[in-house]
Amino acid sequence: LHLDISNWVWTRHHLVESFNQFECFFIARTRHSSIQPIRQDSYVRSQRWWSLPDIEVSSERFAPRRLSSLLAPIIAGVLPEAPIDAGI
Repeated sequence: LHLDISNWVWTRHHLVESFNQFECFFIARTRHSSIQPIRQDSYVRSQRWWSLPDIEVSSERFAPRRLSSLLAPIIAGVLPEAPIDAGI
């Protein structure tokens, strides 16, 4: 998808094996309901859009782990003044 990127809302720092991973999360909006990657990474098994209610009741493990509580204010239009630490 080609999207306009807006607010930087979260950061995430995570140590994965010997990798020191830093992530930045931004808001991007789309009206598209399908995802058609041009070049999908080989380790990706599938992709889909998730609704907040689906995330809240899912037994899947999300990253960041507290994704649903971080998303709720953003969906409601309440954005942090500066990016916040999303945790692992």
